Amino acid sequence: MPMDGKDVAKIEAHMEYIVGNFDVSDFITHLVGKGLTLETKQEIDQVKRIRDKNRKCLECLMKSKDGSYEVLIELLKERHYTNIIDKLESGLPPEDKAGKAEAATPSIHVPEHKRHLRLTDKQLMNFSATVSPKDKIQWTTCLGIPELDVDHIDMDCHDSGTQMMKILLHWRVKSGKDATLGLLMDQFNQSLDIGVTIDTEKVEKLILKET
Repeated sequence: MPMDGKDVAKIEAHMEYIVGNFDVSDFITHLVGKGLTLETKQEIDQVKRIRDKNRKCLECLMKSKDGSYEVLIELLKERHYTNIIDKLESGLPPEDKAGKAEAATPSIHVPEHKRHLRLTDKQLMNFSATVSPKDKIQWTTCLGIPELDVDHIDMDCHDSGTQMMKILLHWRVKSGKDATLGLLMDQFNQSLDIGVTIDTEKVEKLILKET
């Protein structure tokens, strides 16, 4: 049976955010027979821009006789697109009820096969350079680093760039075996949600290039 109207409304309400914050190529093959036919998958595969590809896939799912919101949510969960799931399950925002488009919030995606990667000193240095020093306190809160530890780092070094790098080196020690690329980018996304300034384009390039 077709996707429930309430679920269609959720997707439509948050469409601009969703299409800008995931890559359907990660799991499109798993949607064949569950909202997509082999033919519609091939049509989607031919679309070049990721954002347009994502939009076409969602539109096909919403129109399909066997499109499943639950399957979509499960696939998003498996690939750690928690920000999209939270957005979908948050209900319809007032601005969408008023017929206004929702502004997309930047988000960083880590391919599943890279989430468990351990980061070198150089990579941590490069990632630290993508965060604005003026938002250091909010950022370190999301990283789970106590303010006292940050104060010690600040006293040891007065250069802001070096401080940011040492914060991530400290984060790696503090996080132990959990200090992976996936965890770090989850915390970067939490930082973005509270207004921390991060060069997400540069972060995405680093994920592709250095890991």
